[in-house]
Amino acid sequence: MTAFAVSGRQPLEVLRSPGVLAIVATDALVFEAILVTIAAPIAGAAIGASADGSTSTTLRRLLVALAVFIGTSFLFGSAVSRAGALDAVVLMQSRVALAATTLALASVGALCAAVFANVLDAAGAAVLAALVAAAGLIGSGPPSADLTERAINAGLLASPVIAATSAARIDLLRSAALYQLSPIAHRRFEYPDWVSVSVWYLSVAGCCLIAMAWKLRGYRPPRIAQRGSS
Repeated sequence: MTAFAVSGRQPLEVLRSPGVLAIVATDALVFEAILVTIAAPIAGAAIGASADGSTSTTLRRLLVALAVFIGTSFLFGSAVSRAGALDAVVLMQSRVALAATTLALASVGALCAAVFANVLDAAGAAVLAALVAAAGLIGSGPPSADLTERAINAGLLASPVIAATSAARIDLLRSAALYQLSPIAHRRFEYPDWVSVSVWYLSVAGCCLIAMAWKLRGYRPPRIAQRGSS
């Protein structure tokens, strides 16, 4: 309260200032990307496990879930845009990139559901793969300092969190926490643009769905034994 009194501004006025709103909105976008990285593979595994080995059913349910997510994502992005963190063009680009990232992660979950008999194993494997991709480069520590610029750029594209936030023009690696944690922040690198992110993750989604269809080829759902049958 002392700082507010010295500045002559009320706490509510400070919280509503453009600078504070932009910081809060940026943090919300980062949290959204992290949430998608964890939730999308779980959702994909659940959808794949509930489709009884039907590729068409899995694909249809994935697209329905993606459509619902896109609608929610645009509402959230519009709220962030009104806070002054994104303009309309960047908002559209970031939503497209996030949708592609979400579809790819959900497709990884659906593929794991086709590989593993237990849905919990499938969800765990899918989340583990997503987290390794998201934090592998950042958390690799000192060895990452010896990577080439091209390798770093490829690693940033492979990270769904970095890919989604970079499409929203967020410099995540040079944030206060990661700048001290990762030596990559002190290196020369380029964030992936939203087109590269969209193309890459749509390609990952396509490969996962093709692999899932191949795995499920000839699959027959288990029949439940009826009473009285010998």
